Amino acid sequence: MSSPKNSNRHVLMCSVCQKPVFSLPVHLRRTCMKNGTEAEIHAAVEAAKKDVAVLLQKGRIWEYITLKRIMDSPDPLRRMVEELMSRGQVVRDLPTAAPPPAAATSRAEVEGEVMSFHESESSVEQFQSSAAAPEQRSTARQRMTKAGLYKKHSLNHPLLKGFATYLRKDLANENYKQEVDNVARYLHFMDPTEPNLKFVHSLERTREYYHKLAEAKLCKQTVQNYIKSLKRLVVLEVPDCLHQAHAQKQDLHQDCKNFIDFLSSLQILNSKETSKEVFRRRYAILREGLLSPRDCGLVLRMARNDFLAVIRKLVGPQDVEGTEPTKSECQLVVYYLEATLMLRHMQRPGVIEHMTVQDWVGRSSVPGYGGHVVIGVMEHTSVATQVATFALSQEVEAWFQAYFEEVRPTLLGKKRQLEEDDTSDDRFFISGTGKPIYNASNDLERLHSKYNCPKVTSQMARRAFEMATKKDMADADKSLVSNYLTHSTTTAKKHRRMLEAGNVVRVSLLLQRLAGDTDSGSEIPGLARGEASVAHRYNKMDEQTAYDSFSKSYPVTLNGCAPKRSIREQLAGKHERRCYDRWRQEQLELRIQHVLSHFNRCLPSESRVKAWVQKQGWKINIPDSEKVVSRWKPADHIKAPTRIGKKREMKKKKKIPPIHLAQEEGDDGWCSQLTLMPCFRCSSP
Repeated sequence: MSSPKNSNRHVLMCSVCQKPVFSLPVHLRRTCMKNGTEAEIHAAVEAAKKDVAVLLQKGRIWEYITLKRIMDSPDPLRRMVEELMSRGQVVRDLPTAAPPPAAATSRAEVEGEVMSFHESESSVEQFQSSAAAPEQRSTARQRMTKAGLYKKHSLNHPLLKGFATYLRKDLANENYKQEVDNVARYLHFMDPTEPNLKFVHSLERTREYYHKLAEAKLCKQTVQNYIKSLKRLVVLEVPDCLHQAHAQKQDLHQDCKNFIDFLSSLQILNSKETSKEVFRRRYAILREGLLSPRDCGLVLRMARNDFLAVIRKLVGPQDVEGTEPTKSECQLVVYYLEATLMLRHMQRPGVIEHMTVQDWVGRSSVPGYGGHVVIGVMEHTSVATQVATFALSQEVEAWFQAYFEEVRPTLLGKKRQLEEDDTSDDRFFISGTGKPIYNASNDLERLHSKYNCPKVTSQMARRAFEMATKKDMADADKSLVSNYLTHSTTTAKKHRRMLEAGNVVRVSLLLQRLAGDTDSGSEIPGLARGEASVAHRYNKMDEQTAYDSFSKSYPVTLNGCAPKRSIREQLAGKHERRCYDRWRQEQLELRIQHVLSHFNRCLPSESRVKAWVQKQGWKINIPDSEKVVSRWKPADHIKAPTRIGKKREMKKKKKIPPIHLAQEEGDDGWCSQLTLMPCFRCSSP
C-alpha cells in the first residue's frame, strides 16, 4: 500500500542524474543542485513537469506501423532510441559508439536490477559513495546479465506472491524479497512464458542453471542461497501438488519429492565447496595481516566532532523547541551509533538490526561501575541460544537516549505506510525511510566512505581485538573477553550464556583499554592490570546533596536555562538526570505561579492564558494553559467585596438604637434630657 502523501503525485525525472524521484525540489536542493538558486531549481521542476505531460500525451500510444518501420530499418536500435527520446523518454548511458543490440539490452537490464531490491532500505543520498557498487559485485552482475540469468518473471504472479507471503508470515523472513527474486530468475530460465511447476520434471535443466551460475563466478555461498530458496518453494507447493496429483491422476507429488532430494544432493556438494571458499578467504586474511584495535576505530575518531555537534544541537543549550534534525544529521547519528556498537563493543550486525525498544528501555544500571548500564538483546540472528549483552558508559548512554528521544521520532514520522512495515515502531534503529535498518554492515561501509577511511567490517574488528587479548593480558581477562566475543573454545563452557552484568562492564573497559580510548584511571578494581576505580570520576554523593550543589550553581529562575549535560555531570555526577528533571519541575511550578498571579481577579480562559504565556518568550518548559486554569483560585484580597456586601445587608436589617427623651424640673424650671440607649450589638451608647 503506497503512502497517502505520494498516492496522487507524479514521479518526476531529475535532469541531472536522470533518476525518478517523488519529491524533485527536495532532491535538487539536497543532491544535484545544492549550490543552485531557487529560480534554477524552480525552472528545473517546471521543465520536468512539462516532460511528464508530453510523456502522458505521446509516450503511451504506439502505432504498429511505426514499430514495424523501426524494426525494418538498417539500425533498429539507433532508430528506436531516437523515437523514444522524441516522445519525452530518457535513455541513460548512451555510448559514444553504438554497441551491439545484445550489449545494450544487457546494460539496460543491469540498470534495472541496480534500481531494484538490492539497494539497502537504509541508504541515503548524502552517504552514498561515488561508486555505485563494489567492482567485484558489478562485474558478476554483468556476467549474469550477459548469460541471461538476470531476467525474471513479474513478482505479481500468484505463485510468486504466495511464496512471498509464505516467507514473510510463516518463516518470519524479513529479507524475503531477495529470495523471491532468486526464484523468479530461476523460473524465467526454466520457462520464459510464465511461472509454473513444470521444472520438477527437468532435473538436468536445473543442473545446467546452477552450472551457469558457477560459470558467472558467483561465490559458492550465493549459489547455496539460490538452491535454498528454490527448495523452500517446492516444499511450499508439495501439499498443493499432492491434491493436484489425486485430482488429475498425475505423479506430480512424487516428482516434487524427487526434486527436493535432488536439491538436497546439490546442497551437500556445494557445501563442501563453500567450506573451501571460506577457508581460502580466512587464509588470505591471515597472509595480509591484522589491524590493530586502534586502527579499527579510525572512522569513529574522524566522525566524532560532527556527531557531537549534532548531539549538542539536540540536547545542548542551543536546542530550540520544535526544531527537528535534518535527514543527513539523523543518518549520521544512526550510522555513528551502529559503528560504535560494531567497532567498540564488538557486536555483530544481526544484534544491531534486531535490537528493540524493549531492550533499550529494559537496560539495567550496574552499581559501583561509574554509572554503566548493561543492555541485553534477546532476539537476534547471531547466536540463537545466547543473549547478546553490552555495556555503555554514561556518555554513550546519553547519546543513545538523545537518538531515542529526538532522532528516532523524526525518522518514524517519515515512515512509508507499507503493508509489511509493521515492526518499525518496535525496532530501535530506524533508517531514513522510516523502516528498520536493512543492513548494518552497509551502513558502516557508508560511514567509512563518507570520511574516506579504510573499510573495516565488524568481523575484522572482532578478529583484531581477539588477537590483541592474546599478546599482553592475564588469563582471567582473556577468559572474560573470549566469553564476550564467543570466538574461542572457552565459549563452550557450561555457563557461557549467563554472563554477569559486572563482567560485561569489565569486558567493555578492557576493550576500551585495548582501543586506547581510556585514561590511566579508568579501570575497575579486580582487573588483572590496575586497581583504580572508574567511579572516581563521579562524586559519591546522595541525590539531595547533588541537587543542592546543582541548584546553588544554577538557581531556579523564571527565565533561566539549565546547563548542558557535561556541566551537570560535573555538578551532580550520576544523579545528573534526576537533578535536571527536578530543576525543570521546580521552574515549571514557578512559572505556573507567575501566570496565576497575573490572572488573580477573575477566572481566565485557556486562550487568554496561552496568549499571555506566548508573550513571555519561553521556548521550553512552557506551562500548559489547561493546567493553569484548573489550578486557578481567587486571591485572599479579592474576597473582601463579598464580606463588605454582607455587612451592608446587615446594616439594612439592623435597628437604630432608641433615643430616650425625659423632662425634669430644675432650679431654672423645666428642662429636656436626651439619653442614648446602649447598642444592642456592642452595648456602647
